[in-house]
Amino acid sequence: MTLHAGLRQRLESQFKCPVYDIYSLTECRMIAVAREVGVYRLIRPDLYVEILHPDKDEVLREGERGEITVTGGINPFLPLVRYRSGDYGSLRHDNGVPYLHDLSGRAPVVFVAADGNFINNVDISRALCEFALAGFSLHQRKDRMLEFSAWGEEASEADVRRVFANLFGPSVVGKIKIMGAGMPEGKKVQYSSEFSETDACL
Repeated sequence: MTLHAGLRQRLESQFKCPVYDIYSLTECRMIAVAREVGVYRLIRPDLYVEILHPDKDEVLREGERGEITVTGGINPFLPLVRYRSGDYGSLRHDNGVPYLHDLSGRAPVVFVAADGNFINNVDISRALCEFALAGFSLHQRKDRMLEFSAWGEEASEADVRRVFANLFGPSVVGKIKIMGAGMPEGKKVQYSSEFSETDACL
């Protein structure tokens, strides 16, 4: 979530203290912090941050805008390796100190149930925990129909359909495709939707 200047000023006035804007990911926790609007100082020496081209595994030059990518993380036994965050910005150094500029976070993915209620993707992830999946991709079309692909050997189409029917309602559960243990190369987008935040409020 973006902390706009107006809200920062109101918070500082209310609580009589400085307010810092923290850039953080669930996968690796805090990455950078901003005291002034739009300039985030990297604060994790154990986290390697790169800016990659959006469509290629190519590191961009300093000051060029691309996808923020991290290596490291909070689990030393399962570190992130060139994890593409889905967020965008540029990396610049000032007296040897690295800063992120022009930061823009990924847009939230909105899912809508058959009855029109909003479904959080965290609830979807929890519902899928019973399956031993190596990876998956869930997409919702504008007509609310779901399309799901997964890689794993122990999940059945019927079981996955049951989980989605309980969560979304059976009328919107469309294509379910369960493949073997092999997973194709490249980053998989877990969640995508043709709905926006505005649609979810209607």
